[in-house]
Amino acid sequence: MKHQVAAAMPKDFENWCRRFDELFSRQVQRQGLREYQVPCAKSLKRHWILVFTVYTFILWHQLTGGFQRQWATKALHSFAEVLEAFRTAVEFRFVRWLITHIDVFAAHKAKSGYVWAQKVSKSH
Repeated sequence: MKHQVAAAMPKDFENWCRRFDELFSRQVQRQGLREYQVPCAKSLKRHWILVFTVYTFILWHQLTGGFQRQWATKALHSFAEVLEAFRTAVEFRFVRWLITHIDVFAAHKAKSGYVWAQKVSKSH
């Protein structure tokens, strides 16, 4: 799997990561932030692998019409339109989950120190 992922990366990816690291380091030094740590190359690779994977997933759905069949009433011509259909699907699933599990979500927010919903008192 590791070799398949590496083979799928653009051929200049390693050079791009190295160049980004150099430029960012110089910029940080100029601004007097020498103690700031630049993310390691491994985490940058993981980030870009995830970005390319999501991009490929959405592009594949654009080419096959997968999102259009289920989440759109119009033709999806651009990447942005397919991405919006994907976001609509995720939002729909989240709202559907939230309706049935509002107590779980409220407890999660309370654990973080936030109030998700306040009880409305009936006053006449």
